[in-house]
Amino acid sequence: FFDMGGIQLELIEPMGGDSSWQSGLDATGPGLHHIAFWTEDAAADVAALREQGAEVWHRGDMGGAGQYVYLRGGPLVGATIELLENQRTEIG
Repeated sequence: FFDMGGIQLELIEPMGGDSSWQSGLDATGPGLHHIAFWTEDAAADVAALREQGAEVWHRGDMGGAGQYVYLRGGPLVGATIELLENQRTEIG
């Protein structure tokens, strides 16, 4: 992780095995994997992104009650959107 003011850059290298990071590398090769945004209501943001053609393809726990959600397609073609939430709202 590299903190650069209001931006944090994370470099990830899959080490083999099944993961969303490995599947991204296999599908598109090296490069941008995702752009992350903090949210206070992941469910509402997922619904809005689905209206723009995005689909949830991976989600998981992020310590405590928080969660992350990866979406593909929609407004950022070729990149994955990650939503980070400190609480857990149900994703429909």
